[in-house]
Amino acid sequence: DAPLDSALPSVRALTISLLAATQLNLPAMTAEELARLLRGLSRAGVAWKSLSVVAHKALASALQKLAGRMTSNDLASSCHSMCVLTFDAYIPPNPTASLSFSRPQQQQQALDGDWQAFLSMQSGFQSLLTAVNLLSRTQKQLSVAEREQLAIFAQFLRVMKIVPDPSHIPSHLLRPHSTSSSAASSSSKLHDRVVGGLLAALTPNPSNPNPSFGWEVRTEASSFAGVFPVDIMVLQRPPPSSSMSSHDGDWEVVALLEVDGPSHYRCDGQLRRKDRLKEAMYLARHPESSFYRVRWDEEDQVGAEVLGEELAAELCARRQQCERRANPLVRVGEDLGQQLGNFMHWLLGPQ
Repeated sequence: DAPLDSALPSVRALTISLLAATQLNLPAMTAEELARLLRGLSRAGVAWKSLSVVAHKALASALQKLAGRMTSNDLASSCHSMCVLTFDAYIPPNPTASLSFSRPQQQQQALDGDWQAFLSMQSGFQSLLTAVNLLSRTQKQLSVAEREQLAIFAQFLRVMKIVPDPSHIPSHLLRPHSTSSSAASSSSKLHDRVVGGLLAALTPNPSNPNPSFGWEVRTEASSFAGVFPVDIMVLQRPPPSSSMSSHDGDWEVVALLEVDGPSHYRCDGQLRRKDRLKEAMYLARHPESSFYRVRWDEEDQVGAEVLGEELAAELCARRQQCERRANPLVRVGEDLGQQLGNFMHWLLGPQ
Protein backbone atom coordinates (compact mmCIF):
# COMPACT_ATOMS: atom_id res chain seq x y z
CA ASP A 1 0.00 0.00 0.00
CA ALA A 2 3.04 2.30 0.08
CA PRO A 3 2.68 4.96 -2.66
CA LEU A 4 5.42 4.57 -5.28
CA ASP A 5 4.37 7.54 -7.41
CA SER A 6 5.74 10.16 -5.03
CA ALA A 7 7.87 12.96 -6.50
CA LEU A 8 10.33 12.74 -3.60
CA PRO A 9 13.80 11.89 -5.01
CA SER A 10 14.36 9.04 -2.55
CA VAL A 11 11.01 7.41 -3.34
CA ARG A 12 11.48 7.98 -7.04
CA ALA A 13 14.88 6.29 -6.96
CA LEU A 14 13.42 3.34 -5.04
CA THR A 15 10.55 3.05 -7.53
CA ILE A 16 12.93 3.00 -10.50
CA SER A 17 15.02 0.27 -8.87
CA LEU A 18 11.98 -1.84 -8.00
CA LEU A 19 10.51 -1.53 -11.48
CA ALA A 20 13.85 -2.41 -13.09
CA ALA A 21 14.14 -5.54 -10.95
CA THR A 22 10.52 -6.43 -11.70
CA GLN A 23 11.05 -6.03 -15.43
CA LEU A 24 14.12 -8.27 -15.25
CA ASN A 25 12.21 -11.04 -13.44
CA LEU A 26 8.99 -10.91 -15.46
CA PRO A 27 9.93 -13.66 -17.96
CA ALA A 28 10.47 -16.16 -15.12
CA MET A 29 7.33 -15.33 -13.12
CA THR A 30 4.54 -17.78 -12.48
CA ALA A 31 0.87 -16.92 -13.02
CA GLU A 32 0.38 -16.38 -9.29
CA GLU A 33 3.43 -14.09 -9.07
CA LEU A 34 2.21 -12.03 -12.03
CA ALA A 35 -1.19 -11.58 -10.38
CA ARG A 36 0.50 -10.44 -7.16
CA LEU A 37 2.69 -8.02 -9.13
CA LEU A 38 -0.28 -6.40 -10.87
CA ARG A 39 -2.16 -6.16 -7.58
CA GLY A 40 0.86 -4.58 -5.89
CA LEU A 41 1.45 -2.04 -8.66
CA SER A 42 -2.19 -0.96 -8.69
CA ARG A 43 -2.34 -0.56 -4.91
CA ALA A 44 0.94 1.38 -4.81
CA GLY A 45 -0.36 4.14 -7.08
CA VAL A 46 1.59 3.14 -10.18
CA ALA A 47 0.01 4.18 -13.50
CA TRP A 48 0.47 2.44 -16.84
CA LYS A 49 1.55 5.71 -18.45
CA SER A 50 4.41 6.04 -15.94
CA LEU A 51 6.00 2.73 -16.99
CA SER A 52 8.58 2.41 -19.75
CA VAL A 53 7.84 1.05 -23.22
CA VAL A 54 9.95 -2.00 -22.38
CA ALA A 55 7.90 -2.61 -19.22
CA HIS A 56 4.67 -2.28 -21.23
CA LYS A 57 5.80 -4.92 -23.69
CA ALA A 58 7.10 -7.21 -20.93
CA LEU A 59 3.80 -7.06 -19.02
CA ALA A 60 1.79 -7.64 -22.19
CA SER A 61 3.97 -10.64 -23.06
CA ALA A 62 3.66 -12.08 -19.55
CA LEU A 63 -0.14 -11.72 -19.64
CA GLN A 64 -0.28 -13.41 -23.02
CA LYS A 65 1.67 -16.36 -21.63
CA LEU A 66 0.18 -16.65 -18.15
CA ALA A 67 -3.38 -15.23 -18.06
CA GLY A 68 -4.85 -18.56 -19.16
CA ARG A 69 -3.07 -20.37 -16.31
CA MET A 70 -4.38 -18.17 -13.50
CA THR A 71 -6.85 -19.34 -10.90
CA SER A 72 -10.24 -17.64 -10.92
CA ASN A 73 -9.22 -15.50 -7.96
CA ASP A 74 -5.92 -14.41 -9.53
CA LEU A 75 -7.58 -13.76 -12.89
CA ALA A 76 -10.32 -11.60 -11.37
CA SER A 77 -7.73 -9.71 -9.32
CA SER A 78 -5.51 -9.15 -12.38
CA CYS A 79 -8.44 -7.90 -14.45
CA HIS A 80 -9.35 -5.37 -11.79
CA SER A 81 -5.72 -4.36 -11.26
CA MET A 82 -5.25 -3.67 -14.97
CA CYS A 83 -8.28 -1.37 -14.89
CA VAL A 84 -6.80 0.54 -11.94
CA LEU A 85 -3.42 0.80 -13.70
CA THR A 86 -4.73 2.00 -17.06
CA PHE A 87 -7.88 4.14 -16.61
CA ASP A 88 -5.91 7.36 -17.26
CA ALA A 89 -3.70 5.95 -20.02
CA TYR A 90 -3.78 7.22 -23.58
CA ILE A 91 -6.73 5.75 -25.50
CA PRO A 92 -6.96 7.01 -29.10
CA PRO A 93 -10.43 8.21 -30.16
CA ASN A 94 -9.73 7.05 -33.70
CA PRO A 95 -6.81 4.57 -33.83
CA THR A 96 -6.51 4.58 -37.63
CA ALA A 97 -6.02 8.36 -37.66
CA SER A 98 -3.75 8.59 -34.64
CA LEU A 99 -0.47 8.24 -36.54
CA SER A 100 0.37 11.00 -38.98
CA PHE A 101 3.85 11.70 -40.30
CA SER A 102 2.92 15.27 -41.21
CA ARG A 103 3.36 16.30 -37.57
CA PRO A 104 6.60 17.83 -36.22
CA GLN A 105 9.13 15.15 -35.29
CA GLN A 106 9.05 15.78 -31.53
CA GLN A 107 5.25 15.71 -31.42
CA GLN A 108 5.16 12.59 -33.57
CA GLN A 109 7.67 10.79 -31.33
CA ALA A 110 5.51 11.52 -28.27
CA LEU A 111 2.44 10.25 -30.10
CA ASP A 112 4.30 7.14 -31.25
CA GLY A 113 5.20 6.41 -27.61
CA ASP A 114 1.57 6.82 -26.54
CA TRP A 115 0.49 4.60 -29.41
CA GLN A 116 2.92 1.84 -28.44
CA ALA A 117 1.77 2.06 -24.81
CA PHE A 118 -1.83 1.71 -25.96
CA LEU A 119 -1.06 -1.30 -28.17
CA SER A 120 0.69 -3.08 -25.28
CA MET A 121 -2.19 -2.22 -22.96
CA GLN A 122 -4.73 -3.45 -25.50
CA SER A 123 -2.76 -6.69 -25.92
CA GLY A 124 -2.76 -7.25 -22.16
CA PHE A 125 -6.50 -6.68 -21.93
CA GLN A 126 -7.09 -8.99 -24.87
CA SER A 127 -5.13 -11.78 -23.15
CA LEU A 128 -7.15 -11.30 -19.96
CA LEU A 129 -10.40 -11.24 -21.92
CA THR A 130 -9.49 -14.50 -23.65
CA ALA A 131 -8.83 -16.08 -20.25
CA VAL A 132 -12.12 -14.71 -18.86
CA ASN A 133 -14.02 -16.22 -21.80
CA LEU A 134 -12.31 -19.55 -21.17
CA LEU A 135 -13.24 -19.35 -17.48
CA SER A 136 -16.86 -18.55 -18.41
CA ARG A 137 -17.10 -21.69 -20.54
CA THR A 138 -16.01 -23.87 -17.61
CA GLN A 139 -19.07 -22.63 -15.65
CA LYS A 140 -16.96 -22.49 -12.50
CA GLN A 141 -18.76 -21.13 -9.45
CA LEU A 142 -17.27 -17.73 -8.64
CA SER A 143 -17.25 -15.93 -5.34
CA VAL A 144 -19.14 -12.64 -5.00
CA ALA A 145 -15.86 -10.67 -5.01
CA GLU A 146 -14.55 -12.49 -8.11
CA ARG A 147 -17.77 -11.95 -10.01
CA GLU A 148 -17.84 -8.28 -9.10
CA GLN A 149 -14.23 -7.71 -10.18
CA LEU A 150 -14.87 -9.46 -13.51
CA ALA A 151 -18.08 -7.46 -14.01
CA ILE A 152 -16.19 -4.19 -13.41
CA PHE A 153 -13.56 -5.41 -15.90
CA ALA A 154 -16.24 -6.11 -18.52
CA GLN A 155 -17.92 -2.73 -17.98
CA PHE A 156 -14.53 -0.99 -18.14
CA LEU A 157 -13.71 -2.59 -21.50
CA ARG A 158 -17.07 -1.51 -22.90
CA VAL A 159 -17.23 2.06 -21.61
CA MET A 160 -13.56 2.87 -22.35
CA LYS A 161 -13.69 1.20 -25.79
CA ILE A 162 -10.37 -0.60 -25.39
CA VAL A 163 -10.91 -3.91 -27.16
CA PRO A 164 -11.54 -3.86 -30.94
CA ASP A 165 -14.61 -6.11 -30.77
CA PRO A 166 -16.83 -5.57 -27.69
CA SER A 167 -18.97 -8.56 -28.70
CA HIS A 168 -16.22 -10.76 -27.23
CA ILE A 169 -17.02 -9.47 -23.75
CA PRO A 170 -19.02 -12.19 -21.96
CA SER A 171 -22.64 -11.06 -21.96
CA HIS A 172 -23.37 -12.57 -18.54
CA LEU A 173 -20.85 -10.14 -16.99
CA LEU A 174 -22.76 -7.18 -18.47
CA ARG A 175 -26.15 -8.27 -17.19
CA PRO A 176 -27.65 -6.67 -14.05
CA HIS A 177 -26.31 -7.96 -10.74
CA SER A 178 -28.77 -8.31 -7.90
CA THR A 179 -26.10 -7.95 -5.24
CA SER A 180 -22.51 -6.83 -5.01
CA SER A 181 -20.06 -6.56 -2.17
CA SER A 182 -19.83 -2.77 -2.54
CA ALA A 183 -23.53 -2.08 -2.96
CA ALA A 184 -24.49 -4.35 -0.11
CA SER A 185 -22.49 -2.41 2.46
CA SER A 186 -24.55 -0.27 4.76
CA SER A 187 -24.29 3.49 4.40
CA SER A 188 -22.34 5.43 7.01
CA LYS A 189 -23.64 8.23 9.18
CA LEU A 190 -21.46 10.62 7.14
CA HIS A 191 -23.12 9.42 3.94
CA ASP A 192 -26.60 9.78 5.45
CA ARG A 193 -25.91 13.35 6.63
CA VAL A 194 -24.68 14.47 3.20
CA VAL A 195 -27.66 12.84 1.45
CA GLY A 196 -30.01 14.55 3.89
CA GLY A 197 -28.41 17.94 3.31
CA LEU A 198 -28.62 17.58 -0.46
CA LEU A 199 -32.25 16.41 -0.39
CA ALA A 200 -33.22 19.32 1.86
CA ALA A 201 -31.53 21.82 -0.46
CA LEU A 202 -33.16 20.37 -3.60
CA THR A 203 -36.69 20.25 -2.17
CA PRO A 204 -38.81 22.47 -4.46
CA ASN A 205 -40.77 25.43 -3.17
CA PRO A 206 -44.36 24.19 -2.61
CA SER A 207 -45.76 27.46 -3.96
CA ASN A 208 -43.96 27.04 -7.29
CA PRO A 209 -43.67 23.35 -8.18
CA ASN A 210 -42.24 22.33 -11.54
CA PRO A 211 -42.84 18.58 -11.87
CA SER A 212 -41.92 18.44 -15.57
CA PHE A 213 -38.39 19.54 -14.79
CA GLY A 214 -37.74 18.05 -11.40
CA TRP A 215 -34.92 16.30 -9.60
CA GLU A 216 -34.42 12.73 -8.55
CA VAL A 217 -31.76 11.74 -6.06
CA ARG A 218 -30.71 8.10 -5.89
CA THR A 219 -28.36 6.57 -3.36
CA GLU A 220 -26.05 3.62 -4.01
CA ALA A 221 -26.93 3.93 -7.70
CA SER A 222 -25.08 2.18 -10.51
CA SER A 223 -24.80 2.87 -14.23
CA PHE A 224 -23.00 -0.43 -14.70
CA ALA A 225 -25.63 -3.12 -14.19
CA GLY A 226 -25.45 -3.01 -10.42
CA VAL A 227 -21.68 -2.97 -9.88
CA PHE A 228 -19.47 -0.04 -8.87
CA PRO A 229 -22.30 2.10 -7.45
CA VAL A 230 -21.81 5.76 -6.57
CA ASP A 231 -23.00 7.11 -3.26
CA ILE A 232 -25.35 9.69 -4.80
CA MET A 233 -26.66 10.12 -8.34
CA VAL A 234 -28.67 13.22 -9.20
CA LEU A 235 -30.95 13.11 -12.23
CA GLN A 236 -33.16 15.73 -13.80
CA ARG A 237 -35.85 15.61 -16.45
CA PRO A 238 -34.75 17.72 -19.43
CA PRO A 239 -37.15 20.19 -21.06
CA PRO A 240 -39.23 18.63 -23.87
CA SER A 241 -37.24 20.45 -26.58
CA SER A 242 -33.84 19.68 -25.07
CA SER A 243 -31.43 17.76 -27.27
CA MET A 244 -29.32 16.63 -24.32
CA SER A 245 -28.95 12.87 -24.30
CA SER A 246 -30.17 10.76 -21.42
CA HIS A 247 -28.87 7.41 -20.27
CA ASP A 248 -31.75 6.78 -17.89
CA GLY A 249 -34.96 6.88 -19.86
CA ASP A 250 -36.44 10.36 -19.71
CA TRP A 251 -34.07 11.35 -16.93
CA GLU A 252 -30.59 12.75 -17.46
CA VAL A 253 -27.74 12.06 -15.06
CA VAL A 254 -26.37 15.50 -14.18
CA ALA A 255 -24.28 14.92 -11.07
CA LEU A 256 -22.49 12.10 -9.28
CA LEU A 257 -21.31 12.37 -5.71
CA GLU A 258 -18.97 10.25 -3.62
CA VAL A 259 -18.72 10.69 0.13
CA ASP A 260 -15.17 9.65 1.04
CA GLY A 261 -14.05 8.57 4.47
CA PRO A 262 -10.38 8.28 5.50
CA SER A 263 -10.02 4.80 3.97
CA HIS A 264 -10.39 6.28 0.47
CA TYR A 265 -7.12 8.18 0.85
CA ARG A 266 -3.52 7.06 1.04
CA CYS A 267 -1.09 7.89 3.79
CA ASP A 268 0.10 10.93 1.78
CA GLY A 269 -3.45 12.31 1.45
CA GLN A 270 -3.91 11.42 -2.23
CA LEU A 271 -7.09 9.72 -3.39
CA ARG A 272 -6.57 6.04 -4.11
CA ARG A 273 -6.45 5.01 -7.77
CA LYS A 274 -9.30 2.52 -7.36
CA ASP A 275 -11.55 5.46 -6.40
CA ARG A 276 -10.26 7.48 -9.34
CA LEU A 277 -11.07 4.50 -11.58
CA LYS A 278 -14.73 4.76 -10.60
CA GLU A 279 -14.75 8.47 -11.37
CA ALA A 280 -13.17 7.91 -14.81
CA MET A 281 -15.70 5.23 -15.71
CA TYR A 282 -18.73 7.30 -14.69
CA LEU A 283 -17.51 10.40 -16.55
CA ALA A 284 -16.94 8.24 -19.63
CA ARG A 285 -20.48 6.87 -19.25
CA HIS A 286 -22.05 10.30 -18.53
CA PRO A 287 -19.73 12.86 -20.21
CA GLU A 288 -22.13 15.77 -19.62
CA SER A 289 -22.39 15.16 -15.88
CA SER A 290 -20.28 16.54 -13.05
CA PHE A 291 -18.48 14.43 -10.46
CA TYR A 292 -18.15 15.72 -6.90
CA ARG A 293 -16.33 14.39 -3.88
CA VAL A 294 -17.01 15.20 -0.25
CA ARG A 295 -14.18 14.44 2.18
CA TRP A 296 -15.05 13.45 5.70
CA ASP A 297 -13.04 16.38 7.12
CA GLU A 298 -14.85 18.89 4.85
CA GLU A 299 -18.20 17.74 6.17
CA ASP A 300 -16.88 17.99 9.72
CA GLN A 301 -15.81 21.61 9.14
CA VAL A 302 -18.73 23.14 7.23
CA GLY A 303 -21.59 20.71 7.88
CA ALA A 304 -23.81 18.63 5.64
CA GLU A 305 -26.43 21.38 5.21
CA VAL A 306 -23.92 23.85 3.77
CA LEU A 307 -22.43 21.24 1.44
CA GLY A 308 -25.91 20.29 0.25
CA GLU A 309 -26.80 23.93 -0.40
CA GLU A 310 -23.59 24.54 -2.39
CA LEU A 311 -24.13 21.51 -4.59
CA ALA A 312 -27.81 22.34 -5.07
CA ALA A 313 -26.87 25.89 -6.15
CA GLU A 314 -24.56 24.51 -8.84
CA LEU A 315 -27.22 22.11 -10.08
CA CYS A 316 -29.86 24.85 -10.19
CA ALA A 317 -27.51 27.08 -12.21
CA ARG A 318 -27.06 24.22 -14.65
CA ARG A 319 -30.84 23.79 -14.88
CA GLN A 320 -31.33 27.49 -15.66
CA GLN A 321 -28.71 27.28 -18.40
CA CYS A 322 -30.45 24.22 -19.82
CA GLU A 323 -33.81 26.03 -19.78
CA ARG A 324 -32.30 28.97 -21.65
CA ARG A 325 -30.83 26.70 -24.30
CA ALA A 326 -34.19 24.96 -24.65
CA ASN A 327 -35.74 28.25 -25.80
CA PRO A 328 -35.32 28.35 -29.63
CA LEU A 329 -35.03 32.15 -29.73
CA VAL A 330 -32.32 32.18 -27.08
CA ARG A 331 -30.46 29.38 -28.83
CA VAL A 332 -30.60 31.12 -32.23
CA GLY A 333 -29.47 34.39 -30.67
CA GLU A 334 -26.50 32.77 -28.95
CA ASP A 335 -25.50 30.96 -32.15
CA LEU A 336 -25.71 34.18 -34.20
CA GLY A 337 -23.67 36.00 -31.57
CA GLN A 338 -21.01 33.31 -31.71
CA GLN A 339 -20.89 33.43 -35.52
CA LEU A 340 -20.67 37.22 -35.50
CA GLY A 341 -17.85 37.09 -32.99
CA ASN A 342 -15.95 34.58 -35.12
CA PHE A 343 -16.44 36.77 -38.22
CA MET A 344 -15.19 39.93 -36.45
CA HIS A 345 -12.16 38.03 -35.16
CA TRP A 346 -11.40 36.87 -38.70
CA LEU A 347 -11.99 40.36 -40.14
CA LEU A 348 -9.93 42.32 -37.63
CA GLY A 349 -7.34 39.67 -36.86
CA PRO A 350 -5.62 39.27 -33.49
CA GLN A 351 -5.35 42.51 -31.56
